[in-house]
Amino acid sequence: MSLRMRILGIVQRILQRDKGPSPISQSIDWLGGGTETTSGVELTPETALSSTAVLAAVERLSTILAMLPLFVYRRVGDGRQKEHAPKHSLYRLLHDSPNPEITAMDLREMMQASALIRGNAYAEIVRNNYGQPIELWPLRSDKMRLERKGADLWYMVERNGIVVGLRPDQVFHLKGFSTSGLAGLCRTDLCRDAIATGLAQERYQGKYFANSAAPKGVLETPSVLDDETAARLRQSWQAAYSGLENAWRVGILEDGVQFKQVGVSNEDSQLIEGRTFQIQEASRIFGTQPHLMAELSRATFTNIEHQSLEFVKFTLQPWLVRWEQRIKKDLILPAEQDEYFAEFLVAGLLRGDAQSRANFYRALFNMGALSANDIRDLENMNPLGPEGDLYMVPMNMVPASQVLAKAEAALEEPEPEPEPEPVPEPEPKPEPEEDEGE
Repeated sequence: MSLRMRILGIVQRILQRDKGPSPISQSIDWLGGGTETTSGVELTPETALSSTAVLAAVERLSTILAMLPLFVYRRVGDGRQKEHAPKHSLYRLLHDSPNPEITAMDLREMMQASALIRGNAYAEIVRNNYGQPIELWPLRSDKMRLERKGADLWYMVERNGIVVGLRPDQVFHLKGFSTSGLAGLCRTDLCRDAIATGLAQERYQGKYFANSAAPKGVLETPSVLDDETAARLRQSWQAAYSGLENAWRVGILEDGVQFKQVGVSNEDSQLIEGRTFQIQEASRIFGTQPHLMAELSRATFTNIEHQSLEFVKFTLQPWLVRWEQRIKKDLILPAEQDEYFAEFLVAGLLRGDAQSRANFYRALFNMGALSANDIRDLENMNPLGPEGDLYMVPMNMVPASQVLAKAEAALEEPEPEPEPEPVPEPEPKPEPEEDEGE
């Protein structure tokens, strides 16, 4: 952020102090430690990512959304047509780089991840003298609180121990599923017991293998041991025979001490099934299909494509709509909102295999919906030239409007009157026969 922008921001905040809440607020209860769970594991949004299932779900969804091209368009003609608007001030922020330090993909990826695990993601908007956004700087969600003073909503952010109030036009706020409309709900908090149970299971498995994946046992003695002797015996046994490095060592027992093995059921050793269930839980929480998290037990050659399309339509698309509408509300000036808008390009994710794409293009080309250059553009190929912009239609097809017009004209024509039956001509009279005697 330039020095000039920082100075303008400081001056602007000083001018707003009388209108908003105090710059230092003691009434805000910042997020502190983790949340206790029924499994005993303390959970925070950051520790939730230590679960491989949660990390895979959040990372896949955030990265896939961040890699999609995001363009600014301008409506032309009757409003149904659009064109790229690369000269718009917002185009560079969304497509290339929101500030001198990060790329556009970096910003979208980190904000989407924050929105998934914390429910909200924020970025401070730096505007020029015309009110146009020129920079976006991400803000920590765990240091942000919403506060309402009268009819005004303020974003209270902690910076170096100082709480500063930002107006809504200074914050780009991406929120997830919400019941209030003002802030998204934290999924890792709502589902903390399910996530913590998975973490507890991983710790249990670690302890299980740390003891050579062997069942627990007890040391039995014929006599009663005092506390000091029992503690010394336990410590020496664990030091000599516990852990992977001591696996399969031969134990030596003295003074009638016997080792009694405690049985363990086969179900208790079914660790893979438990880890698979963790992936299914994370899939339910974040909406990411299991096959995207390397869980292919129910994936087949025939359904994997449909599962990918379901991910785009039912998981990714709602987030894209949130992004696009929030960009229009927070980043596009009100006077430009009827003309300019931002939109993700998802055509690449919706494409099927080569044969399915070929059939799709062939059908649209034959009906005149796509030209050869349109198809080559969708396949990321260079155009053929002006001749590739022709839209072809079959010769044996006519517009439906012409068929309808002919049918209506036929109904409006009066029925012709029947022609009169022809009058038969009279038969000629026979000529009289001549007398032979004459």
